Amino acid sequence: MKILIADDQSAMKLLIKRCLATEYPAGLIEEVKNGQELVTRVLADQWDLVISDISMPVMTGLEALEEIRKHAPNLPVIILSSHFDEAYVRYAAKAGASAYVHKFRMHEDLSRTIRRVMGER
Repeated sequence: MKILIADDQSAMKLLIKRCLATEYPAGLIEEVKNGQELVTRVLADQWDLVISDISMPVMTGLEALEEIRKHAPNLPVIILSSHFDEAYVRYAAKAGASAYVHKFRMHEDLSRTIRRVMGER
């Protein structure tokens, strides 16, 4: 599985990669630090899954998601965010997110969410 992670915090990317390493030890996991880099990488290569933060510099995760949906409408994109406000969940769904996971529940929910999203493909 080829997974692209987008988050501006190095520590968070490391935590995400650790969560994924258990479930997908043979997976190719790459990372970017902002929404613009995310769009560029998605358009340049084939990915099985994208995991993106909402709040990033240059271009937010939701702005990037809207751009990605124009070119890769079926690519599974999970929004991973520290925002608990339900408005963010609605914004993510409207932008085309496959799922929304709270960072504080990442260890409990991310693997299950990935399995669900990938099963829907």
